[in-house]
Amino acid sequence: VAVAYPNPGGDVLNIRTGLRNSTLQVYDMQGRIIHQQIITDDVTSVDASGWKSGTYVWELGTGNGNGNGSRILESGKWVK
Repeated sequence: VAVAYPNPGGDVLNIRTGLRNSTLQVYDMQGRIIHQQIITDDVTSVDASGWKSGTYVWELGTGNGNGNGSRILESGKWVK
C-alpha cells in the first residue's frame, strides 16, 4: 500500500510505500509525465515547487511505464 502526503500539499510530495525498486510516475491532468524516479526508500520526497497548483495522478509500477511488461501496483491523486 502506498500513500501520498500531505494531501493537499505544497512544494513537497511524499510517497510512503513498502514497494522497493518500483517506478514512481507523476502525471498532470493532461496526461503528461512530469516526474519519474525509482523508489528505494520507505519514504520518497519529490520537489514539487516548480509544479503549478492543481491535481496530479501518481502511479507506482514495475518497468518504465511504456507498456512493455509494465504493471501498475498502486495509484492515487495528489492536490497541490
